[in-house]
Amino acid sequence: MRRRRPLLAAISVAGALLLAALTSWAVRAQNSSPAPPLQGGVESDQGEILSPQYKLGRELYIKNCGYCHIAIPPEVFPDATWRELLLNSYHYGREVKLDFAPEKLLVWQYLRDYSRGLEKDEATPYYFRESRYFRALHPKVPLPKEIKAASCSQCHPGARDFSFIRLSAEWNNRP
Repeated sequence: MRRRRPLLAAISVAGALLLAALTSWAVRAQNSSPAPPLQGGVESDQGEILSPQYKLGRELYIKNCGYCHIAIPPEVFPDATWRELLLNSYHYGREVKLDFAPEKLLVWQYLRDYSRGLEKDEATPYYFRESRYFRALHPKVPLPKEIKAASCSQCHPGARDFSFIRLSAEWNNRP
């Protein structure tokens, strides 16, 4: 009976390692073409229709990434940026332990399918100032030289709650 405990522990550790390896492989192996959305939809806090298959991935993204900083909308960066951020443990000069490995695939699917692609020969942007999508979403905004995620709440009061639709009074009536 005592010999079974070390064997069960070894099997459990091996299973956990296998699961982590498969999750990492699945994130790397998936191509950038989005999966077709399921029929129906779930309305998000912003009034947008979110396919049910992405609801948990979105919630996990907001919970895990929004813990340290404002979780920005996937549309701000292309899928190539999100892919690198999820795979790399160095996150803007800091080492970040992404210890939500099984859920990482759900987060990746949400970010990949709600972000945008890169043009041919376009460099992968890692900062807001490099992202043509960020600039396209802010066409008449005089942007500072250095843009940080924390700056979002100056114009988007609901940014901490992942609501970027409502604008501050200063920007509400701008064309």
